Amino acid sequence: MSAMTHMAPSETPRRRAWIAEYFALPCRARHGNNWRHIACPAGVSNQEHSQCFPVFTKGTFTTMERDGGSRSHRCRLASARIPRWRFCLAVTGFCLLTSTTLFAKPIEVVYPEGVSEGFVTLKTLDGKKLADGELSQVTTGADRLASRLTFRFADGSLYDETVTFSQKKHLALLSYQLTQRGPAFPEPLVVSLNGETGQYQVRRRDKTPDEKLITGRIDLPADVYNGMTITVLKNLRGQTGAIVHMLVFNPEPKLYEVELARVDEEDTRNTTRKETKATAVHYSLKPRLGWFMSALARLLGRTPPDYHFWLIKKDAPAFVRFEGSLYAGGPTWRIEQVSPRVKQARVSEP
Repeated sequence: MSAMTHMAPSETPRRRAWIAEYFALPCRARHGNNWRHIACPAGVSNQEHSQCFPVFTKGTFTTMERDGGSRSHRCRLASARIPRWRFCLAVTGFCLLTSTTLFAKPIEVVYPEGVSEGFVTLKTLDGKKLADGELSQVTTGADRLASRLTFRFADGSLYDETVTFSQKKHLALLSYQLTQRGPAFPEPLVVSLNGETGQYQVRRRDKTPDEKLITGRIDLPADVYNGMTITVLKNLRGQTGAIVHMLVFNPEPKLYEVELARVDEEDTRNTTRKETKATAVHYSLKPRLGWFMSALARLLGRTPPDYHFWLIKKDAPAFVRFEGSLYAGGPTWRIEQVSPRVKQARVSEP
């Protein structure tokens, strides 16, 4: 709505009354025998105040004009009409301010990681063992750790993933390396990523003996957490989920926004002592593709499956189980912790 100037039939341009455009209440004022729509301001600027000072008194609209005189108009109030686009904008802003939608942001460190060593096993969903694994963490500097997950398959295949991260105040990815080769994977692949500069390198062989090298740089947000999902879930204290980013190398890297959401809680039991149990929190990880890409993926039958994690969230969070694929388009496998066993020692009699 542009600024409105209303002039009585007997007025000259020098004696116009200027009406403010914004914060205006529509009404009708009578000039002689004619009704005209005018805007009655709820607030005016200093310049407008010196030109026109509107006053309401029981259906009369009075303007104080430049020459010190005043002019009264009969006024009939009408309901205020708000433009539809302004109403929609206000509703959208209100929804954004009051909604509980998660937004991607770095994860605050609640439980700092330390040096550790553990053993895991990789199985199919029906329980067939595929590989023995090892999960280790070592410090590489102040507030810096390197976490390595290795699986050695019975058929000679190898899965080797190493991620170095910082845990000062927020979790931050510093570097990422991935090696996969053997019959368990569609092709040999070696990936390296510098999380601080975004430089990446991909070595692959696609049904040819010649190795292909792909290099480049990608802009990374502060919440990229390849190889750190379990660490991220451990630090979600008091939160039902989070939204972070991850890279998928296929073979060029593509950045995806993924949602970590709490599903439910399940009881776990010790395999040797049935009376010992704890509650594990079930989380799901799913890519956020947007409505268009989601519809296209469903149409093509290529909707990515969800990934599932189980953790014990007590005073010291602990990993229990993972179900998902180790590579894009791969089968769903299960990772669980196992305890190392020592052969029974023979104690000689005295």
